[in-house]
Amino acid sequence: MYYAIRLCIFYILLILAKSVYSQDRNLYVKSLSKSWIEFSEEIEATHNIRFFYNPDSIPNIQIIVKKDSLSLQKLLEQSFSSFGVKVSEDRRGNYFLFKDFLLLSNINTLFIKSNIDLRYSEVKYLKDEGDYLKTYKDFIAEDVIVGSKENISNHNVNIQGYVFDESDHTAIPQVRINIAELNKNVTTNIDGFYEIWIKPGRYTLTVHSLGMYEKKYKLTVYSGGKLNIQLKTKSFQLGEAIVLAKRDHNVRSTNMGFEKITSKSIKELPAVLGEQDIVKGALLLPGVQTIGEMSSGFNVRGSPADQNMFYINDLPLYNSSHLFGLYTTFNSDAIDEFEFYKSNIPIEFGGHLSAIFDIEAKEGNTEHLTARGGIGLFSSKALIEGPIKNDSSSSFLISYRTTYSDWVLNKVENYEISNSSASFYDGLINCTYKISENDYMYLFLYGSNDDSNLAFGIKNNYTNLGASLKWKHVFNQKFVSELTLVKSKYDYSTDNYEIEYLGNKSAFELNHNELKLKFRYNLNDKQKFQFGIDSKFYKLDNGELLPLNDKSSIKSVEFEDEQAITASVFLSDQWNITNRFTIEGGIRATYYAYLGPKTNYSYQVNLPIEAENIVDTVNYKKNDIITDHINFDFRISGKYEITPNFSFKAGYSTLHQYIYMLSNSITVSPTNKWKLSDSYLDPMNGQQFSFGLYKNLWKDKIETSAEIYYKEVENQIEFKDGVDLLTNKYPETAVIQGDIKSYGLELMLKKNIGKLNGWINYTYSKAQVKALNSSTGEMNNQGKPYFANYDRPHAFNLTLNYKFYKRFSVSGNIIYSTGRPVTYPTSVYYQNEVQIIGFSERNEYRLPDYFRADLSINIEGNLRKRKLAHSSFSIGLYNLTARENVNSIVFQNEDGKIKAYKISILGTIIPSVYYNLKFGNYED
Repeated sequence: MYYAIRLCIFYILLILAKSVYSQDRNLYVKSLSKSWIEFSEEIEATHNIRFFYNPDSIPNIQIIVKKDSLSLQKLLEQSFSSFGVKVSEDRRGNYFLFKDFLLLSNINTLFIKSNIDLRYSEVKYLKDEGDYLKTYKDFIAEDVIVGSKENISNHNVNIQGYVFDESDHTAIPQVRINIAELNKNVTTNIDGFYEIWIKPGRYTLTVHSLGMYEKKYKLTVYSGGKLNIQLKTKSFQLGEAIVLAKRDHNVRSTNMGFEKITSKSIKELPAVLGEQDIVKGALLLPGVQTIGEMSSGFNVRGSPADQNMFYINDLPLYNSSHLFGLYTTFNSDAIDEFEFYKSNIPIEFGGHLSAIFDIEAKEGNTEHLTARGGIGLFSSKALIEGPIKNDSSSSFLISYRTTYSDWVLNKVENYEISNSSASFYDGLINCTYKISENDYMYLFLYGSNDDSNLAFGIKNNYTNLGASLKWKHVFNQKFVSELTLVKSKYDYSTDNYEIEYLGNKSAFELNHNELKLKFRYNLNDKQKFQFGIDSKFYKLDNGELLPLNDKSSIKSVEFEDEQAITASVFLSDQWNITNRFTIEGGIRATYYAYLGPKTNYSYQVNLPIEAENIVDTVNYKKNDIITDHINFDFRISGKYEITPNFSFKAGYSTLHQYIYMLSNSITVSPTNKWKLSDSYLDPMNGQQFSFGLYKNLWKDKIETSAEIYYKEVENQIEFKDGVDLLTNKYPETAVIQGDIKSYGLELMLKKNIGKLNGWINYTYSKAQVKALNSSTGEMNNQGKPYFANYDRPHAFNLTLNYKFYKRFSVSGNIIYSTGRPVTYPTSVYYQNEVQIIGFSERNEYRLPDYFRADLSINIEGNLRKRKLAHSSFSIGLYNLTARENVNSIVFQNEDGKIKAYKISILGTIIPSVYYNLKFGNYED
């Protein structure tokens, strides 16, 4: 009886299912007139039917029904037959629209097993059940008419416009536009603008950009006019690139020592403490190093960290780190792209000798409001963006990030770390507004803050605040101007209670104000100019040293403020002399003035610059010029293409720097003071020669490069041995100006596309310092050259990413470098029964080599097109091998014997988990 009942229920369900299927199968469409996209979405929403097709090959035609007796199958066949599109239906209510492919007999089985929407997926020829469909991309998406018949001309006419990203209406640079009949190509500029001169007629227009769906038009030209183009992002391109340069950079541009990371590649970077950090990604590039964990700053090609500068939307940031260097001050969700220059720095940048980190924040979505966020073991973040007005002319983006990392510090074995507390936050607002067809306004606001209380008795608070306002005006398709106003402030305060009777507190503030006017003029396809002016005003509030409380014996010391101004004019020219040979040159002239109010001290000639050798003082009033300089910076580089995928490049550049960091420690700290060039300390100046070979392999899927460089820096600031910075009112007495000579070889192999991608690089480098003032007799290391504190001759980086499929990928790093130089005690002797320790020459020895491996796993949520939100997980393991890398070695005198103790900061595995949620679908 039981089995009979089950059998009856089975037959009832079968009849019902057949009835439902028959109902769907015999669907008749009533009178209507809708576009194909509107029609298909409505049918899918109201019936148990799904459509599968490649959007590049299926036109968005009007679906028109004039009577009620047309079945869905017949309607599709009649609507698409003239376009060569075939229609196939399976037994589950799935309709397949395709062109020119071999249909397997088991296609129903194929799509029962595969849950992939073909409208938004890459499609391939069918070979087995695991493959997808492919249609040829030969369909012309739509007919476009430019001009009017009344104004038809027999001469060449001008067509111009912009190429935008369909999802957020941002401009797309380096888009290739092809006229098939003329075999003519043009490329959009940095603003997404293009122009074409052609005769009236009918043409096939193809628009192609890396990471976007290709678009084709049947173009009818009567006269000149505008044609704006929108492209759709390919979702599967996220896994195709890790570090990208401009498409023609590696072989075809004159750029050397340049890398670029885009927003599409951020997800593929290995997660550091749960987040993909694009600036930390720079440490995986050749020629870039850091002292170690818990250290801020980067050392690029043998230069100290203060010779680099970070810009975000033209705003300079004088501190780029959070949490002792474990994080950088940028939320990667809010970053659109990151450009890094370490050779031939663009002429518009001046005032820093080594490297420029140029970061662009994302512009907000101009179409609709959307939000995303993430929560992890160490930090959380949120971002919201959308239109300001409903006409796609304006947008905003707001980003915020914070941490709760104290529990992590408590797990570190190092006592001084485990008993410390620290927190940070950062946020930005980016607003864009289109005033007219030719005028755009950009407002950017940024702020960050760090608080820390270290167990050994130091409390710190440091802050970045800034704003930039930019007005861009397009005079015509060749001539564009940008006027930018910038205000940036960096400040810190510190309380030191490590030793009670020496307890003290101090503060410092750096203000940077800048006005820049820049022009870009494209003379023709062969020659491009850039020129402009800028002015910077620096003001340093050096604060005062105060006793922390009544128990402190520290006496108050007031430090004088400083201020200076620079005014620069610059010009550069890029000239494509032939198809293979291109040169680019530039000149920058700068006037620098160090201003009062200030008390200037005169020291006895030919004696060390010490406080006891002061012979006179001069008091300058406000804005009096104390000292000034006029300097010229030059840039020249050239490229010769030996073959289309093999080129040789060479470059030479000179630079000057007028502000530098005061620090007598190995590790760069956010609480280090900055100092302006004055009567005693000349501006630093440097020159760099670089040469490189660049070769692309395997149809440009693999990029290889080899660069060598030689760099000299004069007037480098080096601290005298044993100086006291805390109470020193005369900073010129604490330093010696010396020279740096560095050279190196950088080898890079990079695979940009495919399931397995990443890069491997090796750097050999040397950096030596010589600090000797022959006129005063002051010197370090007896006047002999010594290795720079950050010199690491050998460095190796391996970064790999493997995407098993769209929803699951694994990333990993392997990092190795030679240990940094240190000075060791080498002897003990006694004089009048007093023990005296003898030290080696400066930086004569080295710490043990550094090695670290990291691993991260990225898991995406459901990738369906239409859904409320998309989620993802990042799981990371920092220092996978739990190696105790030596950060420093301390020496203690125990019973007359000198004993050494190694100190490791992060000598264990640090796991992290991060959950991300974004409102909207995966592709957007």
